[in-house]
Amino acid sequence: MNKIILIGNLTRDPELTETAQGKKLCKFTIAVDRAFDKEKTDFFSCSAWEQKAEVIAKYVRKGNKLCIVGRLEINETEKDGVKTRHHNIIVEEFEFLTPKSETDRTSPEPSIADLTPLDDADLPF
Repeated sequence: MNKIILIGNLTRDPELTETAQGKKLCKFTIAVDRAFDKEKTDFFSCSAWEQKAEVIAKYVRKGNKLCIVGRLEINETEKDGVKTRHHNIIVEEFEFLTPKSETDRTSPEPSIADLTPLDDADLPF
C-alpha cells in the first residue's frame, strides 16, 4: 500500500498548467513541521490533476494550511552521468484547513437580523 497523509502550509502560490493533452495540473509545495523537532521542517512537492488541480489553484494561497492524502511517486533522472531522485506526492484527496478570511468572502455571512420571523398561523400543522 502506498498512502501518505500530510498536513502543512503552502510555501508559495500553487501553479496551474495544462498538459499538451489538455489535462489540468497543479503543482505546489507544502512545508511540514516535524513532530519532535520543531526546529526542522520537511518540504514536499505535490501534484494534483484535473478538478482537484483547479480547486486547489483557485482557493489555496501561500501560507494556507492544507491536508493532503495521496501516494508517493519516486522518479529517477540521469544527466551527465549523475542520477537524481525526485519525490512527488500525487494528491488523491485534500481538505482546506485555513478558514476563509473576511476579505475573501464574496457575500457576507447571514445574521439573525437578516432572518424573517414566521407567524404561527402560516404553519401547516
